[in-house]
Amino acid sequence: MMLLRRLFMRRTTRLRGSSGQSLAEFAIAVPMLLLLFIGMVEFARGWMVRQVIVNVAREGARLAVVPTSTQATVSARVDSLLTVSGINPASASVTVTTCDGTGCAGQPDVVQITVPYQFALIGPVLNYVCGGSCSLGTVNLTSTSRMRSE
Repeated sequence: MMLLRRLFMRRTTRLRGSSGQSLAEFAIAVPMLLLLFIGMVEFARGWMVRQVIVNVAREGARLAVVPTSTQATVSARVDSLLTVSGINPASASVTVTTCDGTGCAGQPDVVQITVPYQFALIGPVLNYVCGGSCSLGTVNLTSTSRMRSE
């Protein structure tokens, strides 16, 4: 009986001394997990914006190589696609380089569409938390699409 009582006493004293250990481990692990999760979300959001920009540039280049299209129709289409995607179309640059036939025999027309975009890394969320006093940098995302018009 005495042996059983000693074992029970050792066990309870061991448990009493480690009551704050799990709270300390939780306080250390949660910020790391949150940072990892927010990083994954930001990477996915950046990848999505990049894909939108690439698709808009491709769509504009596809439209530009059609013989009946003009630079104005291509610019309007690129602007409308960017607006629908939630990106400011003012920064898009549409350049259609055509060969007029003199001195460029056998050379195809080249259409180049460049769509730059500044992607803010958790900017709005971080400014809300800090009260507007802290800022993170931006990443420049650019897509250029070139197609041959034959």
